[in-house]
Amino acid sequence: MAFVETDLGEVVRIIRPDGLTGGKALLSFLTTSAVGCHKGDSAEEDIVSWVKDFNENSKIDFCRTVERLNRLYYSGNWDYQADEYEFFLQRSPSSEMSELDFQRAVKEVREMWADIHDLINDVRVLVSEFRKGYLKETDWYVEEDTTGDFEGLLNTLILAKERNAKEVRIRIE
Repeated sequence: MAFVETDLGEVVRIIRPDGLTGGKALLSFLTTSAVGCHKGDSAEEDIVSWVKDFNENSKIDFCRTVERLNRLYYSGNWDYQADEYEFFLQRSPSSEMSELDFQRAVKEVREMWADIHDLINDVRVLVSEFRKGYLKETDWYVEEDTTGDFEGLLNTLILAKERNAKEVRIRIE
């Protein structure tokens, strides 16, 4: 499941146009797209090739378009204060995270906000390109699922904007 968190304190679940909860395809796409935007990784040639096809067909820089998205989503429940390491360990007893790494993670999530208008523009670009049907399906990009999750994200962002949110981030569980 994926949620949009707003600077107003709201947390809104991403619901796809087909009524399903968004998140799985969104996470798969974002995780893999980050790999595809690291130049020179020959082990991931299929991903780099997909990104190249996107760029050539759309005349849009894919990596620049997803850069903001890849900086503002996080997985799990990180609603902690920096001094709540012991509480974190109680909730996650099998965690091997050090206190220093915990504090870094809390700080990183706290700073993970993006301007809602910029993010809406990025997501609109992606949805528009997905709908054109030229992109090759992969194990991390399935047109119907990926488009559905991104349309749900776009609708949720528009709703947050209508509620006067200025900044948002994405939580995926």
